[in-house]
Amino acid sequence: MPWFQNLCRNLGLTVHNVKQPIKDDAAERGSKQIVKKETREEKIDENITLRRTTIEEIEMKPGADQEKLKEHQQENKPES
Repeated sequence: MPWFQNLCRNLGLTVHNVKQPIKDDAAERGSKQIVKKETREEKIDENITLRRTTIEEIEMKPGADQEKLKEHQQENKPES
């Protein structure tokens, strides 16, 4: 294959490989919503700090049943 055709083919494959996963991923991903984010920080000594971050999120994929989500939230609601 001549060098110019090889260059054009590789450029086309590169653009395809970069563009295609984004398109497919966005369609399957759905939407995410962060429900709770908690960060705890503990100083162990003057040079060491331990930080723990917990993120709770809800992911809704296309076709998800929102009624089931509402039922689940009511069942697992923390008591105040």
